[in-house]
Amino acid sequence: MQWSDGRLQQATIDRKMGASATLRLRSAQPLKGLKQLLAFSDKIMPLLSENAKSSLLDRRLDAFFLSKDYDGAIALLDKGLPSHTPGWCRGTAAKLRAHKAMDAGQKAEAVKQLLVFGEFMLSDEQKDFEECDPTTGILYSRDWVVARNFKRCADMTRDTGDAKKADEYLAEAKKYFKTALEK
Repeated sequence: MQWSDGRLQQATIDRKMGASATLRLRSAQPLKGLKQLLAFSDKIMPLLSENAKSSLLDRRLDAFFLSKDYDGAIALLDKGLPSHTPGWCRGTAAKLRAHKAMDAGQKAEAVKQLLVFGEFMLSDEQKDFEECDPTTGILYSRDWVVARNFKRCADMTRDTGDAKKADEYLAEAKKYFKTALEK
């Protein structure tokens, strides 16, 4: 694929197990490359089969997250993704709202959204959750994700001066970290 700046950049979609796909991008400027891929994907979307559109929408979600375009990701989730349930889309949107609030220094809003995401993570729908973090490639269990988010809530709540509530969140985090480490 040749880009407007003249450098040849590689973007491939590897098909694995049907509709799932991974996106690999090699670029000296990954953020610029992600934005270019998002723009390109807008143009090719109408030309794709339903299965390919579903895969591309999932990759667009990853690209929005990696480029910290939380509004773009949330808009995509609000429309729904064919490969995910409405509950998953709502829970993931809450997670992204939390990241947006954290980046803006809005700790109370970040905690509120992380707790919504945590409720979803603890739902029956997510009982077999394992997912690869698009920023690191590390596979996380549900208990680890819940623990990490309770820890984030504890830290931000402590920063806002509510030590008692922070201790409650920390106790929850420890409980889920213990479970995650035992698995």
